[in-house]
This record gives sequence, C-alpha cells and structure tokens, in this order.
Amino acid sequence: MNQPSMATLTLPRRHAVALLLAAWALLFAVRLAAPWNLMDQDQERPTAYIMDVLVNGEWIVQRDQTGAVTSKPPLYTWISALCSLPAGRLTRFTLYLPCALSVLGCMLLIMRVGGRYFGSVCGFFGAMIFLLSLPGLKMLALARTDPLFVFTVFLAVVAAWRCWNDGASWVWFWLAATAATMTKGPLGIVLGASGLLATVWDRRGRGDEASVCWRPWQHAAGIALLLTIAGGWFALAYWRLGSALVDKMIGDELVRQAVAGDRGESPLEGIPLPFAYFLSRFVPWSFLACLAAWRVWRQPSADPAERRFERFLVCQVAAGILLFSFAGHKRPDHLFPLLPAAALLAGRELARLRWLAAPGRCLAVAGAAVAMALAFATPYYFLGVGRTKYAIRTAGMAVLAGEIRRAAPDAEITFFNSPYALQYFLGTMRQRATKDQAVRLLTTGFDPVTSRPTGDSPHVYVATRDPESLREALGNAAPHIYSVLRWPADGPAFAEVFSNKPRLEPAAHSEMMTGPWRIAMRKTHLVQSGPGRLVFRLADGASPRDGRYTVTNDTTATLTVRLHPDLDATPENQWAVAELPPNASVTVGQGGDEPR
Repeated sequence: MNQPSMATLTLPRRHAVALLLAAWALLFAVRLAAPWNLMDQDQERPTAYIMDVLVNGEWIVQRDQTGAVTSKPPLYTWISALCSLPAGRLTRFTLYLPCALSVLGCMLLIMRVGGRYFGSVCGFFGAMIFLLSLPGLKMLALARTDPLFVFTVFLAVVAAWRCWNDGASWVWFWLAATAATMTKGPLGIVLGASGLLATVWDRRGRGDEASVCWRPWQHAAGIALLLTIAGGWFALAYWRLGSALVDKMIGDELVRQAVAGDRGESPLEGIPLPFAYFLSRFVPWSFLACLAAWRVWRQPSADPAERRFERFLVCQVAAGILLFSFAGHKRPDHLFPLLPAAALLAGRELARLRWLAAPGRCLAVAGAAVAMALAFATPYYFLGVGRTKYAIRTAGMAVLAGEIRRAAPDAEITFFNSPYALQYFLGTMRQRATKDQAVRLLTTGFDPVTSRPTGDSPHVYVATRDPESLREALGNAAPHIYSVLRWPADGPAFAEVFSNKPRLEPAAHSEMMTGPWRIAMRKTHLVQSGPGRLVFRLADGASPRDGRYTVTNDTTATLTVRLHPDLDATPENQWAVAELPPNASVTVGQGGDEPR
C-alpha cells in the first residue's frame, strides 16, 4: 500500500537553521580546542601540499616532504591556501575550515532538498543525522580531500536530480562534477550520476513521464567546461612534471587502486566489506537508512515526485556501495560521499514518528541530541583522541619546533626521516634528505681516516625520528656529533636534532640539504625550495657583499636550477639558470656577483 506524503510536515525554518548552525559551530569548536592529532589519518601529506603552495609558491602541482607528487587534484589545497593568505600562514583553523564548511554545506543542502520533497521535518532530521554521525564529526576537522569531495559529489547528486525531475540545465551537473573531479578525481562524476539509475526503476508503469530530457547540447557544454577546467589544470601540471604526474595520479591512484588494494588484493576479495563499513561506521543511522530502502521497495510513496526522489536516493547509495565492493582498494572513508543521501533516508524514517511532527517537540529532541553529541565528543576528543600517541607526538613536535625557534630562529635544518609535523610548526616545506646525505653533511670537514673534525666547518643541523639508525651510520664519527635537542627530554627519543657543533645557535655559515640540492650559505637563508627553483634572502643586518651561497647537485643526473635573490624576483632579474651535472656546483653572491 502506498504511504501518504510527508511533504506537509512543517517546521519553523528560522529556528531549525539556527539550531543546525549552533550545533555545527559548537562541535567544530570542540574539534579545534581538543588536542591536535595532525600526525594521524594521513593528514601530514595534505598539510605538506598546502605548505608547498604557501611557502614555495607551487600553485599548479605540489609535492610532499618526500618529494612525491601529490596524489589528488588541488581544489582542497587551493581553498585552504586561499583561506590562509589573510593570516599569512597556514593555521589549524584555516587547515580545517574548508572541511567544516563542506560539512555545513552538506547539512544545508540536505535540509533544503529534503524539506522540498519529504517535508521540513525530514530535511531537518537528515541534516542533523549527517552532522551528528561519527563520519560527520570526523569530517569536521580532517585535513584530507574527503569532506570537500563529499560536498561536491552531493552537489552533483542534487544537480542530477533536478535535471531529471525539474528539467534543470545539465550544465549545473557538470559544473558540480568538475568541482568533484578537481577534488579527488573522475570518480565524482560516477557517484554524482549514480542516482539516475532510478530512471529505469521509475519507468515501470509510468510511461513517458519517467523519461529524462537529456539535452545533448547541454552535456556537450558541460563536458567542455570539465575539460577546460580539469583538463587545463592537468595539462599545466603535466607540463611542469611530465610522466611523474601520470604515473602517480592515473597509474597509482586511479588504475592501481581500482584493481588492487594496499596488499595487492583482488577486486573480488572482501566484496561484503563496503556494506559492512556502511553499517558499522554510520551506526545507528545506517539501519534506519536500510529500513527506508526496504520501505521504498515495498511501499513507495503515492506522490510521484516524492516517489522518484526516494528511489533516486536509494539508487545513489546502493550503486555507490556496489561500486566500492568491486574496487581493489577498500576503505571505510570511501563511503563518505554516500552518507548525505543515506542521512536523508534515515531522516525520513524518523519523520514517520508522528509524535515528533510537532515543531516544539522536534526541536527539543534535536537539541537534546546535540547536547548528547557534545557530551560524547568533548571527552572523546580531549581525553580519548587527545591521549593517543599521534596527538602526543603532534604536541611534541610543536614543543621541539618552539625550542628550535627560540635558540636559533633562522637555523637551516636538514630533515632526515622526520615527521612533517615538525616542519609545519617551523613554517617550512622542504624535501627530506637520505641517510647517506645526512651523514655526509654532518661529517663535512672531517678527516676521512681519523673520522675527526679537521677545522672550521659550516653549522649543520639534522632533524630525524630515527636517531639510532643515524648514529650507527655515522660510525667512528659519532662521538664527534652532538645531540643538541630531543623530544621527549627523558626516555627514548622520538625525534632528535644532531649537529657537528655542541649547541644549537645562530650561524653565519651553514650547510643543509633539500631534495637534490646541497646548499652552503654565508649570511644568507633559503626562503623557497620548489622543484628546480631556489629563493634566498640576506641574513638580518648582513651586507649584500657578505652574502654568498653555493648550490651543489647531489644526484646522479644533470639538473637545472633557477636561483632568485628574493621573493619578488622576476624571471628577468633572477641571478642564474644553471645546468648542473652530478656533483657540480654554482656559487652566487648576494651582492649580485655573477655565478661561477
């Protein structure tokens, strides 16, 4: 038997939106105030990408601290970097603001579209369910592309629905699909359009009314938009990096993860896992969504638009779970883009409880749910997550960075196998050195026979989270290398700073490594270190005639490097474009001397 329409259920929009905004703001504040777990859930890499933009000016395509090319398109990186420009640096707030705004955008969109076709109570409950779910709380402060991808995919979902039901322009769908593609890749197009499978389901018994007006010219315009924006960015990135970009984004991220998991699993292994992830990660709302799907199958709505919409949502969730079931790489977070539709279905089941239909009671129950969520989230993120090794280590890297800045604000640090969190708190984005490079740096000026220092050598500082391995590699020179800082101060060190000098101190003459470059500096500091581009500045109070630096190619390949005197240098006034064979060097004076 067909169910009566619930679109007549009403709720004061102003009060509902105010409660949603208050709940979102309070939970986001809890996430920001709680101890930071930057070193957990692979958040360091996206942070490094954003810092590569802000520090090194790499807007087109970014690398992480290992030198690896970014694995995702740059929309999240760009938005977070733009949010950081007014403050002049990346902060915890600007890192997570795009994530929190994505969650808020999903909530408001759920409320709007759910209220239009299922009633305002359903839309309100759907938005509240999405926010108060475990994935919703997680996405509020998760430095990865997932929250923005969820929002852009849901925009595409709503646009596809409006194209089917209201005859809206398909250009809007392709615009949302372009945003999803620029966030995490072309999978966003598939997920955004998967609800249209309901057109086949709804055609049964409805004749021509269920058909979709495809308007090929609109699709052509939309696809042209996608190719111009996403394809244009990819072409620029390929121009910068060549085959390394294709190998990473298409070969590794797209093709490999579609056919194999992290351990080389077959797509046919673990087929039930995505559905199990959906049930467990979205609990208890996942069971309400499943009940709603069963009801849609057995007792569809009598209202034509409502019936189409409920089938559209069921197809979007079911098709997404099926798609991920046959992917080689299976992770719970992959299901996040399906949750707005699932929240709408679950909210519809709650709205069926007629005793909740009264506006005052509905808002009171929602307010109690928010209070319960705050009562859960506060101790969980402060005491649970805050006491994990990841949060403790993140705080430790902030402490270590603070000690470095107090002792020597302009110290040129070489990073060997160190967490990127240390670089973030230092405000740098440099590529790591290898163990061999770190050893050669620390033993600069040492006698190769006696392994003892022979004279005045530049200051070298190497930060590592593998101190014992570095000491072992130093061999006989280890007694002459000093540990100048460590964290924690007592017990086994998680991270340590080594030097060829007995203390950490400001230095007029220093040497360091970043990526393929070994750089010796006199009264000069490295400001930017993008691929093939190095920018320097004079030390405070130094005369231009005193500043000088030497750049050495520390690889086995011939490399080209552009050297700039300051951040405002243009290609016309850069000091040198040097093509350096292996182990070759170029020396430049800060006073404008010709390189040699």
